[in-house]
Amino acid sequence: SSMAAAKGTISVILYVSQNGQKPSSYVGTLTGGLGPNSNYGKPVWFKNVVIPNTGEVTLKALVNSDQEIQESVYNNNTKIQKAKVGKVCGITTTVAQGAQLEITTFAEGQWNNSNYTPVPSVTVRVKKNGQTIAEGVTNHQGKYTFPSVPKGMCQIQVQKNGYETETLSYNMPTYNAKKNIEM
Repeated sequence: SSMAAAKGTISVILYVSQNGQKPSSYVGTLTGGLGPNSNYGKPVWFKNVVIPNTGEVTLKALVNSDQEIQESVYNNNTKIQKAKVGKVCGITTTVAQGAQLEITTFAEGQWNNSNYTPVPSVTVRVKKNGQTIAEGVTNHQGKYTFPSVPKGMCQIQVQKNGYETETLSYNMPTYNAKKNIEM
């Protein structure tokens, strides 16, 4: 977080290890450059990270592995975090820590003190930095709940044939949240 300034796209390597196995590595990119001293919390997203088992997993993110960027604080380019994987969904799962987000879609002009006309079968996507990180479809009550959305700015997109596609900016809090979206 306290490297000297660098412009452009910077590679970030993510190492994932579990149960003493050899770590797998994934490459992501940090767009828009670095710092100096202003990168804390700047997200980098990795696609198709495979975590084969539930339980504890160690995540190690490494920036500046080639030492091409002069660091203002020497060797401050690694972030290690341990996380719990609650369930395996197919062969992959998401380990991003976050809170639950409940989306309710309703017909235009129909919300009145929680009485509303729901819009079911709406595809709902949560995006960060232009990439879809979670997706689902609303039920007959117009609701879909994402179990874990990372905190911070994201975009919520709702889409259904016959309706205009809506994309809203939303600042996801650290606690469970609800968002009502008029269609």
